[in-house]
Amino acid sequence: GADVFSYAEDENDMVTDPFLAEHLAHWGINMQILEKTEKTMSEMEMDLNQSFEFKHILEGDETLEPVTGPGLVGLVNLGNSCYMNSVLQVMFSVPELASRYFGSANLLFENSQENPEDDLISQLAKVAVALSSDRYLDKSVADKNLEGLFPRPRPRMF
Repeated sequence: GADVFSYAEDENDMVTDPFLAEHLAHWGINMQILEKTEKTMSEMEMDLNQSFEFKHILEGDETLEPVTGPGLVGLVNLGNSCYMNSVLQVMFSVPELASRYFGSANLLFENSQENPEDDLISQLAKVAVALSSDRYLDKSVADKNLEGLFPRPRPRMF
């Protein structure tokens, strides 16, 4: 068998033909006497993976300038919560959502239900305050290493 290219629109990945020799024989091509001249898709993928230079997608050898402050606070990941955390961070980067939940957070807290743990509006306002303000920012780490510059509120009741 070998991997072959398929022109079918629904086959974008590598296609394997276990009967390639028989199919080529139909056209008068004897695969057994041919010499391999090009790489298979698997070999090309391996070469790309081994030679990939991550500095093109990262900062390379550049020294990063640490930044800290309101709007530059993240969330701690718990297992696969990174997906939810990234969605929340993108949501609250939208000015309309940030002003709705962060700009009027005090009013939302005052008008919340008796049990704020069950109130989605209160919980969204708490996340907005955590991400958009410096309320949970530890100012004592401003001059320490980069890892300490981004203290994050835990994803639970604040």
